[in-house]
Amino acid sequence: MKPAICEKHGIQNFVVTSSDFFLAIDEGKIPGPIDACKIKTSAFERISENFVSRHFFQRFFKDSEISEVHLIDREKNLKKMNDRLLIRKIFSDSDLKYVCPACLHQFLKNSN
Repeated sequence: MKPAICEKHGIQNFVVTSSDFFLAIDEGKIPGPIDACKIKTSAFERISENFVSRHFFQRFFKDSEISEVHLIDREKNLKKMNDRLLIRKIFSDSDLKYVCPACLHQFLKNSN
């Protein structure tokens, strides 16, 4: 995403998170200990990490024991789709919201 302005941290490259995390950050409320999961994606030599709630995570990954996945986007030169369809399904979900990465980091740090 293009940079956006955070009231607390100035210009930031916003990241996506689940809407329940977004609402808690927006309202300035820490709901107590949270269960954050990481979705790491590799696409065209770029790696991104997105933190979402377990509730959101389990909609796509049913194994309750895992809390992190690494998905690899397609490889054009090898004509392999890899995890492309799953990545598109996850990141087109309307339950994802954009948030300041510094606010998200602070939220995750303060909630554990």
